[in-house]
Amino acid sequence: MRTILVFSLLALAGSARAGFYTGNDLYPICETNGQLVFGYVAGVVDKQIYDVMVVNKLDNSPPGDPVAFARKYRVGADICYPEGMVLQQPRDVFCKYLADHPESRQKDAEILVQTGVSEAWPYK
Repeated sequence: MRTILVFSLLALAGSARAGFYTGNDLYPICETNGQLVFGYVAGVVDKQIYDVMVVNKLDNSPPGDPVAFARKYRVGADICYPEGMVLQQPRDVFCKYLADHPESRQKDAEILVQTGVSEAWPYK
């Protein structure tokens, strides 16, 4: 019985993903009803903007503190959103990125949103 439990747990652990959705999950929705993807993309964009704001506030910390990792790997710090942007634009960019990059759709959707918008609006 114990062996069955161990193998069951290993099987479940092997199928776990880091994110909630992949590009494969959201691409069909982009194709049929982009409005349903809107909320997901808005959440990713809001989180990314907030993360950059927090890291920028903590950026005055001394070297070697726990913020050093975040300072080195700023998620979204390479994105420069255009003035007057509306949230439909990142949604459109994300859906276009999925259409143009079928080889990447198996990745976490959050990473794909950030990659798509960073290519569309790189930091200058």
